[in-house]
Amino acid sequence: MLDRIVGTVRRHRHMNWALMDQGMVSGVNFLTTILIARHLGIEEFGRFTLAWLVVLFVTSLQMAVIVSPMMSVGPKQEPAEAPAYYGALFLQQLIFAGLTFLLILLGAYGVAALRPEWDLRALAVPLAATAVLFQLRDFLRRYFFTRERPVMAFISDVIGYLGLLVALALLLPFFTFDSATVLWLIGAASATAILISAPFLGRLAWQLRAFLTISVRHWQFAKWMGASALLQWASTNLFLIVSGGLLGPAAVGALRAAETLIGINRIFFQGLENVVPLHAVRRLTEEGPPALGGYLRRIGVAGGLATAGVGAIAALAPGFWLELFFGETYAEHGALVYWYAVIYLVMFIGLPLRAGLRALENTKPIFQATAVSAVFSLAAAMPLIDALGATGAVAGLLVTNLLLIGVLAVHLRREMGRHDV
Repeated sequence: MLDRIVGTVRRHRHMNWALMDQGMVSGVNFLTTILIARHLGIEEFGRFTLAWLVVLFVTSLQMAVIVSPMMSVGPKQEPAEAPAYYGALFLQQLIFAGLTFLLILLGAYGVAALRPEWDLRALAVPLAATAVLFQLRDFLRRYFFTRERPVMAFISDVIGYLGLLVALALLLPFFTFDSATVLWLIGAASATAILISAPFLGRLAWQLRAFLTISVRHWQFAKWMGASALLQWASTNLFLIVSGGLLGPAAVGALRAAETLIGINRIFFQGLENVVPLHAVRRLTEEGPPALGGYLRRIGVAGGLATAGVGAIAALAPGFWLELFFGETYAEHGALVYWYAVIYLVMFIGLPLRAGLRALENTKPIFQATAVSAVFSLAAAMPLIDALGATGAVAGLLVTNLLLIGVLAVHLRREMGRHDV
């Protein structure tokens, strides 16, 4: 019996490290968000949240056009081809990071000129720099998981995430920070993790021909993923942006606090995101489509139960939890927690559906599903929030995610049918 347990642990070592890593990251992010929210107050925290949406946007776009292709195509590379493949990816990432910095900087100054009352000039440079450093750190993290070096991914995250938490815990009691200073601290933590990880990248080769060939292959994979990321960001975050415009930064702070309380579920979401696409590809290539279907179903059931359990605990006393972690001013928004508990359960179901489509290298349905949800968001965000306030925002998010997984499920079932599952 003991031998069987040890064998199971060894077989799933990669997933165990991924889950442990994401558990640490999610726990640290939870505590970090609490420290920032308590220190900034509900209105400045809402302003910080709106700025952080820019970082999330470029990171999600990077995930779609660089990281997702890497995690689906990278494991298929022969050992002799791997250095040139990953060298080309690093060059793509550096180009993407440079463009990100310029666009965010120009965009922030442009909006500041048009809307001087928003006071964005102070955020322009720290936001652009932090967005670049954060995405580079995230790329290295996914790179280490793809190359089956989960220990290095974990060490990098300990430095970047836990280091930031320690810095905040030591500094916030003695200094008064604003959103710009918090962004600089996040950027410094990311830079430290990048510098320490760099010597452990392994052998990379720089070949122009490989770069062009891989770029073309990735474009075929990522063109729909990139468009989906744009629409996904809009459909999800549009409700926060409209809430900020119609209800003010305090409403955004309340929504973000409620989401953070349920967001501990990201342990399963992002931890599995690091390994499920890789294992889905292996099931398909080594055992065929039936094995892929069975694997996706097992992931869906196990992760869904875990997500529902966390949501149920948080929803038992939402006002109490918000006051305990974030402070008295957040407690009155406890009803938002109920909505986010259901939203996160629906969101999880989309993970194995997307992994299946990516393993089959058919990402167009992901774009189509996201387009449907984005159209709904664009049409419904303003009237829902205008009529129902913050409740309208979470109700819209729930419908958005239901539409998304509905379209994904139909297309994956059809695609698997073509492969005789």
